[in-house]
Amino acid sequence: MEVGTSIVLSLPDLGEVEALVVWNSDGYYGAAFTSPLSRSAVETMLSSSKVVWPTFSPVTAEAPAQRHSVEPVEPVLACAVHEPGKPPMIVRTVGIVTAAGLLWTLVAWAALSI
Repeated sequence: MEVGTSIVLSLPDLGEVEALVVWNSDGYYGAAFTSPLSRSAVETMLSSSKVVWPTFSPVTAEAPAQRHSVEPVEPVLACAVHEPGKPPMIVRTVGIVTAAGLLWTLVAWAALSI
């Protein structure tokens, strides 16, 4: 789809809303709604427990609207990846904070004993 193409998005709990394609890159698209969504409409849409990709269709004078369905995707939790050969991130973090505390204690002791 080209930038400026008018599309209709089918959003969960909201139905169909019109938008314009404002950017595209390697098969990904960004769109701007032609009419702002109300706060309650956005809260309703985001309150669902699963991530659901909207169905969209381009609307042009040359071609009738087409439906492109995308299967819902299970949510994925982001987490730190454990690097082989290194202690877990929490162990490294505790070590750094402890070492910093001990060094500041040493600096304060040296400053007070002068």
